[in-house]
Amino acid sequence: MESGDADAEFKKHSRYRSFHSDIEKELASFDKVKEWADLVQCLKRIDQVLDKYSQFPIIPAKLTFCKRMAQCLNPSLPSGVHVQTLKTFAKVFDRIGPERLARDIGLFCMGIFPLFQHAATQVKPVILKIYEIHFLPLGSALAPCLSGLIMSLLPGLEEENGEFYDRCRKLLDYISKKTSSQLFFRALWKCVMVSSTIRLPAISYLTQRLPQHKNEMSKESVTAFIPDASTLVRNALRCGLRDAQLLTQRAAMELLITHFRLDEDLFSQEDLIVLASSSLLVVTRREVSLNRRLYAWLLGGANEADAAWFKQYGKPVAVGAVHMLFEEMSNSTTANGVTLPLRVLMALLDKPEIGAEIIEPLLPAVFRCLNGASREGFKYAREVKQTVSQLFDMLDPSIIWSAMAELFVQQLETGDPVEAIVLIGEVIDLLPLGEVQTQSIHLPDMLCGLASGLSSLAEQEKYPLLLSALQLTLRVYGKMAPFNTNAKAFDTTGITAAMAAFEEFFVDFMTNNVLNRQHGESSSDAVKMSDFDLLLPRCVYLSCKVLTNLESHLPEPEGGANSDQEPEWYRLLLAGIEMPYAPISCLCASSYANALKHSPSAGISSAFRQRIVSDGKDVRMVVEKLWSMLHFSLTSIHFRIAKVFLALHDSCKEVITAVIGEALLASDIETRVDGCNRFALLWRLVGDMTTKRVFSDNLLLMLDSLSDKEPVVRLAGRTWLAASISKVERILDPLLLVLLDPSTARFRNRYRTTYDARRVLYVLRILKAVIESDFRVISNAQNKVITRDVLALNQQQVIDDPSAARDHHSPDDMDLRESENGADDGLQVDNYVGLMALTAMRFVVGQVGDQDAAAEFIAQNRVVQTTSAEFLRYMLLRMTDTAQLHAANIARVIQPYVLRELGRAVTCSDLVLQVELLRLLQTVVMLYSGWNHPRPPPAASTSASALSVSPATPSGLGARWESICKSTSFLEILISGLQQPNEANVRHYWLEFITATMPYLHNHLASFVSPLCSSMCDIIVTFENAHDSVSIMNVVIVLRTLHVILSYGLSKEPEREQLMDQQKDESNPALTLITMPLMPVQMLAGFVKDVFVDDSSSVAPPQLTPSAEAREELFKILPLILRAMVKVWSGSSSANASTTDEIHNKYIVQDLITRTLDPIMANYPSELLFSICCLWEQDKHIPESTLQETVLQILQTFDSLRHDVVFGSLRQIVASVLRSRSKIQRGSNGSGDTVASVPIHETSTLDFLNRYLSVHSSSSAESLKSAWPDFLMLVKEQMASRTPATFLLLLRTFDLYVEKAGSILMQDKHKVRELQEGTTKVVELCVKISSDISSTLAAGNRDEESVQRMRALSLKALGLVGGTVPDLYDSVFGDDKERACNAISNILPTLVSFLKDHRPHPAVLAGACASLQFFSGLLRFPHTFKVWRKDISDLFYSSDFFHLDFNAVTEWRSLINHIMTVDKGFSDLKKILSKSLLTHQASMMFVSKEQENRMRARNIKRLSFVLYSGEVDQYQTQLSWIQEKLAEALRLSDAYPVYIEVFHCLRILLLRISPKRLASFWPVIFAELMRFLGFSRAPTHAPLVLSACKFIDVALLVPAEEFKLCEWLFVHDSSSAFSSNLELFVPFIARLCDASPASDSNSLLNVPKGPLRRPLIIERHVETMDTLLPYLSTFSSLAYESTILGSDIDIEFLERVVEADMIEFKHIDKFEHSPVRLLTQEEAQQSDDVTVVAPKRQEPKFTSQAASLDPL
Repeated sequence: MESGDADAEFKKHSRYRSFHSDIEKELASFDKVKEWADLVQCLKRIDQVLDKYSQFPIIPAKLTFCKRMAQCLNPSLPSGVHVQTLKTFAKVFDRIGPERLARDIGLFCMGIFPLFQHAATQVKPVILKIYEIHFLPLGSALAPCLSGLIMSLLPGLEEENGEFYDRCRKLLDYISKKTSSQLFFRALWKCVMVSSTIRLPAISYLTQRLPQHKNEMSKESVTAFIPDASTLVRNALRCGLRDAQLLTQRAAMELLITHFRLDEDLFSQEDLIVLASSSLLVVTRREVSLNRRLYAWLLGGANEADAAWFKQYGKPVAVGAVHMLFEEMSNSTTANGVTLPLRVLMALLDKPEIGAEIIEPLLPAVFRCLNGASREGFKYAREVKQTVSQLFDMLDPSIIWSAMAELFVQQLETGDPVEAIVLIGEVIDLLPLGEVQTQSIHLPDMLCGLASGLSSLAEQEKYPLLLSALQLTLRVYGKMAPFNTNAKAFDTTGITAAMAAFEEFFVDFMTNNVLNRQHGESSSDAVKMSDFDLLLPRCVYLSCKVLTNLESHLPEPEGGANSDQEPEWYRLLLAGIEMPYAPISCLCASSYANALKHSPSAGISSAFRQRIVSDGKDVRMVVEKLWSMLHFSLTSIHFRIAKVFLALHDSCKEVITAVIGEALLASDIETRVDGCNRFALLWRLVGDMTTKRVFSDNLLLMLDSLSDKEPVVRLAGRTWLAASISKVERILDPLLLVLLDPSTARFRNRYRTTYDARRVLYVLRILKAVIESDFRVISNAQNKVITRDVLALNQQQVIDDPSAARDHHSPDDMDLRESENGADDGLQVDNYVGLMALTAMRFVVGQVGDQDAAAEFIAQNRVVQTTSAEFLRYMLLRMTDTAQLHAANIARVIQPYVLRELGRAVTCSDLVLQVELLRLLQTVVMLYSGWNHPRPPPAASTSASALSVSPATPSGLGARWESICKSTSFLEILISGLQQPNEANVRHYWLEFITATMPYLHNHLASFVSPLCSSMCDIIVTFENAHDSVSIMNVVIVLRTLHVILSYGLSKEPEREQLMDQQKDESNPALTLITMPLMPVQMLAGFVKDVFVDDSSSVAPPQLTPSAEAREELFKILPLILRAMVKVWSGSSSANASTTDEIHNKYIVQDLITRTLDPIMANYPSELLFSICCLWEQDKHIPESTLQETVLQILQTFDSLRHDVVFGSLRQIVASVLRSRSKIQRGSNGSGDTVASVPIHETSTLDFLNRYLSVHSSSSAESLKSAWPDFLMLVKEQMASRTPATFLLLLRTFDLYVEKAGSILMQDKHKVRELQEGTTKVVELCVKISSDISSTLAAGNRDEESVQRMRALSLKALGLVGGTVPDLYDSVFGDDKERACNAISNILPTLVSFLKDHRPHPAVLAGACASLQFFSGLLRFPHTFKVWRKDISDLFYSSDFFHLDFNAVTEWRSLINHIMTVDKGFSDLKKILSKSLLTHQASMMFVSKEQENRMRARNIKRLSFVLYSGEVDQYQTQLSWIQEKLAEALRLSDAYPVYIEVFHCLRILLLRISPKRLASFWPVIFAELMRFLGFSRAPTHAPLVLSACKFIDVALLVPAEEFKLCEWLFVHDSSSAFSSNLELFVPFIARLCDASPASDSNSLLNVPKGPLRRPLIIERHVETMDTLLPYLSTFSSLAYESTILGSDIDIEFLERVVEADMIEFKHIDKFEHSPVRLLTQEEAQQSDDVTVVAPKRQEPKFTSQAASLDPL
């Protein structure tokens, strides 16, 4: 600028140097002013100098001169200073002329433009005069500063009657004429968008000057008046419509009405929608004038155009606008925001001409809004649903139903109606459905529409969609109220039509999709085949269900009851039942049963139903099909089949009985066995569904199988019986009803009439067969209450004759009576066993009373008596100990042969023989060994109690039995029997045998328990899903057997048994599982010898008793048993229980496991917890193991669980582990793997304790208090551990313990002291571990794997300390603040050392963040401030403080802000910064200038960090001092690092100080920006230019109006070219680019593409101007593009960019939260987001080497 020939000549003049010197002298005097009057004097002296050298038309030191003038125009100064300054400006403008003014207009305007808006009344005319006299003559040369000049003048148009209104308007008109209209209006529209303060006058001026109609403008005029319509103009209008001021909104609406009609194509349809979306928001203000203008714009004018106009122009825009509001709603985070579009719609409905027209196409969006509110976790669901409900209340229901139907049809045409299905389901749940019109019209019409859609989906074979549509159909049907026959006004036309439509769909669907397409034949598409297999059956079922429901909804039509016409769909349903694909067949059968059950209906009349039942053919086909599907391969549909049988039973009992009977009586054995198995399955399933007596006739046939001549048939029957024992009354009731038939009633033991003896004999044989088949019948029958009808018949058995004399001395005349009131003259009948005994005895003593009775009947009665006696003897044998000595001797003789034959049966897999021999061997054991005082069975094993016999044998008879028990063959046979394949459920009998004989093996348990339990555990783990209908019975019996073995194996010593038995009630033979009190500590030495051994004892262990040996063996395999139980606790590792049956079965298994392990926990806690720790140890390296979680679930079910027991046991376990390891180490002399020699590690025990504490709530604090001594002892013992991980677990456990029980412990001073000491020591140990990070970094040649392991452990320790210790110390020390501070001070040196280590290693950075987390935690406790304040302050002022990453920046911000606000931290910073900025310092005598500037720069960076750490305007009181110091820094000579940090600090000021508070500082900023961007000479320091440009980048983003007035100084307002006769002012960034070679590179710019505005420059450093200048060539255009986007600022990203310039590591792109990484992640997630356009360059790899993150 100063290189012109004319100016150069003037500078050569002899007096110019004096002129320059005088000007600089006077300008320097401005620094000495103390009040505003001094400024006036300075300005006058400037005028004098100018007058003295009037011959020079140039101004020396222009930049400094303009800066001082701009400072004098500060709005806060008096008007006198302003007037004097403007006079000086006028004098300067007169001297320099228009050419130099045009060239340097940027320098002179940076003070004048911001003044006019705030100027006093006497000042404004002076400014306007300068504009008129000096600026207007420049003409087109004003183009570069148009935006600033217009923004300066627009405040004069705020009041139409104002003093300066006409003058300002004329100025704007003249400027528009003298410059390019396009540039003028572009600048004007930009003013509307960027400045809210002048938005109203700008819109008003546009309203006056824009042509009102497009036909009044040529194409060029449109471009001139409405430049960049789709971006700038649209967004400017949008800002006006969304302005907070009512007048501004009103003016913007008026502008739309007058100049931007909807029928003119000034905007594209998309742009009009954007404008409309903003204009519609005015209705929420409820302001009449705004609404009137909005309606006028949408309807075509104030007179409200006709409906055709609105339909063509207004409706599409309004509909699209509301859709856009719904899209914006999804990003809202407030209740008002999410309901805004709904409230807009409700307001528009008040204007019928608009609302009624647009509501229908918008209802789908409303539906989607409602569905979005229903998603889980949506915060404002209630508000949205409430608003939608209010909206629906304003609408005619027919509109809503029509919209739903249309939405379904539209999406059906596109082929994917899944959204419509979901939305309709949501809407109908919200609509009021009780109105008659809804029930009679809307719901049926919806069903009709759905039926049509179902047909289309079925035709396209889209089964997932078809299934969803059918579910929706059922949901819609469920909203229909039941038909009221008294409601004559109810119109059935709609539901009849729906029924017809659905019948049509059903016929087509069944014909084309089901019947004509057999399973696996019609399609080779794997996906379709999968749909067929999985979805089609459900579709069939739902379609059938809808069909039957619709039929049942309507009453039978008149005359329909006598019509036996067959519905069209009936045969199709039968055909579906006959299909070979079982799932579909079953579902069709279910629908068939429902149809018969619900008839008469519109589909099936009473007459037709009667014909079906009478004919029986169709029903028989259905029953036979159902029967055939009771196959083991179709387990998934068995439950449904049983439900269908029940549904058909009442109406088709004869057919069902016939079909089942034929199967049970089949001549073919395989068919008969199969029939028995099917009936067994059906019987079990039906028993879970109903208490009614069903299939009684077939029951007798099934019971016949128990004594069938065919072994396989008998086995099938007995297997069924074993599974049916739990509901034995279902079997006994039908049999007892025969025995208690009134014909068998008797008087004084005489029969009175003949009865059917054959039936009685049959039933008695059956009963014996039942008891013989399963001895549990007795035990279960004892616990069942007799049903009422059976009791009633029993009471009728004895007939009293009061007139007859009774001979009490004749036993023959005595009636066999039921005991009354506990008397001893009869049998107690309070359960089924007593009733059977009574009934049998009646037949035993029964005589034929009639002497004339037929001989045949007499003979039959004798048979009945004999059979009854045999039955009773057999039953009593099963109940009591009444065996004779002879029976015991026989048992002693045959037992080895039975055992041998049993072994052979196992070898040859003869299942039937196995079962029979097992039962025989079981009888032998009980009859003979029962004499030797068997141990009492557990309460859960009722079968053993039922089969016990009384002891009466001499002691010598037990020798033979003991020899068999000692033989290995007996155990081998048991194991072989258990391990063989479980065909015909044979394992059930083996396990029952073990259970029953366990009480008689107590002297030999030690040799039995371990192999038996191991074998059963092997069996358990083989089940993939332990809770399904097939596996559950096997799992339960195995668990019950384990329960019994553990009960006897872990029971008390014989001596204690005898003592406790004497104390027991003799009438209670069944004792509890384990009743021994808590075992003594010495018991630990008796189990798991490898661990629990006291090596200090030299005394030989005592000889163990048989019971002790058994316990020891069980303790050894207890971990194996636990693992098996954990396996079946959850059932399946691949899926959770999905059916009701599986959930029920799961509870059964879990309850059984709990009842087994809970007593062990009560009596042997150490042994059980040791086993748990073993499992913990085994699975600790399995990443996805669920064992630990399952074990904790099991423990939580224990009633005996006590915290003090758990802690005490774990302490003993850990101590024993440590002793064992110590002994092994001493024995091995340090060689070998000693850890592997011990089964568990103490860390596993501590980890278990940690998890155990975490799942217990704080409500157990009182019980945790009792565990404190053991816990404290455990902690003290572990402090000597050599395993670092132990201390981490101790700290975590301490934290949990204090969290749960700290409040209770704090009540005891002694415990508080112990707690404090223990906590402090554990924390110090963990801190010591964390200090190993430094040693790992200098590990040298140490094994890399061990180094990584140590480093990970150290970081884990540090993270644990940082995350837990602050709160832990606060809880532990409470009010004892001094001790808390001392404890903290002890660990501070180690933690601070991490913050002092600034090596760029990832581990060091992670350690620093973890350490900072600790200090951040201390912020919550003010009393700790004095402890850490100095350390943190010293670190802050250290030379390498800024060698940190983004995570550390976040933590440091809170710490530094706390120091600055709580203490005198900011005062210290002020002193340090002020001292460093002094040009002469004694302390800097031996420091180079470069080092001095670096120190100054770092101090300014510290100031920046302090400001950045604070809140907005937190440091406003210090702003004047900050500005002063930054100005001092800028006055330093050649201090480029300082300049860079000043601009960085200015960026932070823009973020942390309100822009208006910086008004006085802007002249200095503008002057320095111009100086460094090449005012006097081309810049050469690229980093400084980059820093200045980054400040401009941020200033363009933030709402700083002072900068907006002068942003044209640095960037172009637009990309449009303009020309002038005068030399134009060139923005400084553009001036830099003009000096560089042409280039299209924008490699360092962040191109704006996202929804939020972001900084354009994210590069941190450049080396040379050649690298920097090419990409600045596009900076102005991109900045303009970013500005006219009109979107919000991405504050988070902006702060990351600012933080990146604070970090002094060279490469940070790999850091988390770095700008480049954030952009890369967004680019990967969504291609439309902001991207980084950069050339390919070599990215630095983030390695462990220090060189990867070199400091700058």
